[in-house]
Amino acid sequence: MLNEDSIEIRQENEIEALKAIFGDALEDLRDKVAWNLWLPLNVKIKLTPQQGSSGVHEVYATVELHIICSKQYPNDIPEILLENGKGMSKATLDELQIELQQEAHNLLGEVMIFELAQHTQSFLYRHNKPGFKSFYEEMLNRQKAEEQKLKQAKQLERDRERQVIFNEIEKRREILKSEFKLRRERFDSDQSDENYPGKNRKSSNSASSLDHEDSRCEHHGTQVIEFSNNGIREIQRGRCIGHLKEGQVTYYHGLDIETGELFAVGEWIINYKNADELQVCRQVTSIEQEMNYLIKLKHSHLVHYVNVKQQHVKDSNRVIVNILQEFVGCVLLSSIMNYPLKLKWCDTLPSEY
Repeated sequence: MLNEDSIEIRQENEIEALKAIFGDALEDLRDKVAWNLWLPLNVKIKLTPQQGSSGVHEVYATVELHIICSKQYPNDIPEILLENGKGMSKATLDELQIELQQEAHNLLGEVMIFELAQHTQSFLYRHNKPGFKSFYEEMLNRQKAEEQKLKQAKQLERDRERQVIFNEIEKRREILKSEFKLRRERFDSDQSDENYPGKNRKSSNSASSLDHEDSRCEHHGTQVIEFSNNGIREIQRGRCIGHLKEGQVTYYHGLDIETGELFAVGEWIINYKNADELQVCRQVTSIEQEMNYLIKLKHSHLVHYVNVKQQHVKDSNRVIVNILQEFVGCVLLSSIMNYPLKLKWCDTLPSEY
């Protein structure tokens, strides 16, 4: 009996507080009965968006919150109804209904009508937007939202492809830096070794890591390449010498058309698609600057880099970087590949070169 009296008192105290807060916006729907028989709460509150600190704003969204309580409320969850909603779609009202049900579960055991009303007002504030004047306007707005979503998806895809290209270029830059570091170490070592026999040239790390050309190689034919970055040279590119083990660089025989000098021509191909071409150009230019440092490095025991050229092939979405380097004409390429730490020297140039 004490528990029932407590529930009745709590409900009556709650209705008095709600009347003081909402005034005429609250309607008590309980029927008047004889003998002052007590009935559980059944109220409806007309709600508008919660007003911010900047004052009253135009009201576009409203709803009536109808709460029907049992005799065990607040120990039972009341029935929650949303009626006469304006300025919101059915899907939006369904979303509010779900949120109110969840809030009621969280507040079980406590009086909750005021909290549910506050939650509703906050929801109305977030969705207080002018409605569409016509079906055509609504269609245009929905189409605009879909276009924006598609644009964002394309931007994400471009960013992903740009990142892939950036990672590939960074990887190749690291390879170049490693080779530069190795050359510097060899240079310092040669300078400190006073008893070094002769002035034999050492092959570069990249040359020692070439895969031997076989019949499966598809690089055939000749091509004239004009290098102009460090003096103008026209190079007749010949057959393929070999490839780096990771397949990132292809080396060819090269012949200076004017002087007849032999060179090795390295070719890097960077493929890209739907990427920021300006970003790719910046990265390739950075690689070209790194190569310029190697071009300035000269020593009798090192293979010398001579020139570098970059070419953008827009039709196939790729960048070709050609590297012209000194050809070690007195070293058998097979000896380099089979015995990378031992160089075999000959008196004459092999006929195959």
